[in-house]
Amino acid sequence: MEATKDQMSEALLEGWLAMSLAISNERLVKAMTYNESMVCGFLYRQRKEGGEPLTATELCGHLSMKKSQMNLILNRLESQGLIKRERSSQDKRQVYLFLTDQGVPFYEKAHSEILRLPRGVIERMGQEKAGRFTELMKEAAACFRRMQEEEKDRERKEKE
Repeated sequence: MEATKDQMSEALLEGWLAMSLAISNERLVKAMTYNESMVCGFLYRQRKEGGEPLTATELCGHLSMKKSQMNLILNRLESQGLIKRERSSQDKRQVYLFLTDQGVPFYEKAHSEILRLPRGVIERMGQEKAGRFTELMKEAAACFRRMQEEEKDRERKEKE
């Protein structure tokens, strides 16, 4: 007997919530909060890949955070010496964010701590199953992002 769409939706929601709870109830890194590690991780990859510097507004967009939340995180990271802010020489209104030389090894150590979780999942599930799970999670995330964009477009059109 094949599951109905509603049954499958309920099962997917249940699995999603179970995964969210398992992750959110676990402090991934002792040295920083989840959002701080997300910000540092994004700045770390920008630096490593030689990408263009980012403003707080751009970072908010990439990480789906509110500006007020981002400012609290950036202030904390800056007070710890992990990030720095620099005004653009071309446009003084623009303030770019950078991971500091102190922030790089701090983040690398924290990231290595985080990897213990996926490594444990791979050990328990096996590489093949974990690989399939990874691809499915990425695909589900892409579907969710498209659905959110479509919803925003629909709301924008309704306001017009």
